[in-house]
Order: sequence, then structure tokens, then C-alpha cells
Amino acid sequence: MSASTSTSTSTELSNSQAVTSTHAVPRARNVALATAGIAAIVNLIVYAVARVAGAEFSVLTPMGSEPQAVGALSVAFMSVVAGLLGAALLRGTKRWAPTSWKAIAALGLIVGIVTMPLFAEASAGTKVALSAMHLISGATFFVSTRRELRG
Repeated sequence: MSASTSTSTSTELSNSQAVTSTHAVPRARNVALATAGIAAIVNLIVYAVARVAGAEFSVLTPMGSEPQAVGALSVAFMSVVAGLLGAALLRGTKRWAPTSWKAIAALGLIVGIVTMPLFAEASAGTKVALSAMHLISGATFFVSTRRELRG
């Protein structure tokens, strides 16, 4: 292979990599928005089913002094915010640690698990529903991030 062919091939590779990386940001943003939306919709379904089943959605956290009502708006809002924060973390670390996606995917799942309201004062139905919502948000983030890793 001649020097000009080698230079041409490396230029084509560089251009190809540049195109791939510029398309990666909008794709990651779209995946993050879709993931947050899916988590919010599924969590709202869980909320509605639990409400129909009699869950009160009144929670007294270990550090709280008064019970807090959990409504549909807060369920949707927190589902979306959690997904978008995770996506921002992924985007921020992708530049200096491309392999951080695997760790952050696992971290999102772990956060969903450890923030479950196990030690809060609430009815059993409320705890089960809120715990399910935390697992759904964490698992949705984990699965979408892992899928993004594979391409």
C-alpha cells in the first residue's frame, strides 16, 4: 500500500469516527428521553393500580417529621428527573471514561434499589408500589444504557 493510499484510508477512518461521534450525542439524548418517558409511564401505571388496590401513598421518611403525600405528578416528575440525571452523568463521563457506561448502568440500578422506601413509615401497599417504581426506574435505566453500549 502506498503512502497516499494509507493517508487516504486514515483520513476516511477519521471522518467516519467523527460522523459516528457527532451522531452519538443526539442518539444518547433520544435514548435518555425515551427511557425517562417509559419509566414515567410504567410508574404511573403502577401508581394507578396501587391506588385502585387501596394504597394510601402517604409516607413518613426516617428523617421527616410529617407524612408526605405522594401523587401522580411527583411520580412522573421523579421518574423523568432520575432518568435525565443519569443521562447527564453518562454524557459527562463518556468523554474521559468511555467504559464508565457499564459502571453507571449498574449504579443506576443500585440507586433504584437502595432508595426503596423500606424504612419509611407507610402502608404495606404503598411500600410495595413505591419499591416497584424504584426498581422499574433503575432497571429501565440499566437496560437502556446496556443496549446503548451494544450499539
